[in-house]
Amino acid sequence: FGQSKIDLINAETDALEKELKTLEGLDDEILGHLSQDRANIAQYGATFDEFGNISNYEEMVTNMVNRQASGAISTEEYDYFKKMLEQYEETLDKWYDNQDSKRAK
Repeated sequence: FGQSKIDLINAETDALEKELKTLEGLDDEILGHLSQDRANIAQYGATFDEFGNISNYEEMVTNMVNRQASGAISTEEYDYFKKMLEQYEETLDKWYDNQDSKRAK
């Protein structure tokens, strides 16, 4: 009975270690995307706090809305900005979700 319990614990440990390595690999992939997405949205004037959140979000969005309304940028450029902003937020959420998953293991 004791050896089978030890074997079961060892198997569970191996499975958790494998899952953690998978999450760490995913973390690297997400960080690569996050870096690119951050650079894309920074070109629109975004600044970031220590947690990766856009610290001047309202100001940046208001500026882009006003620029689009005044004709300073095209509707296509404004739509691209919105797409880049959405993509950054989604990638940041994925990174936080992955961190939560790693802590849970």
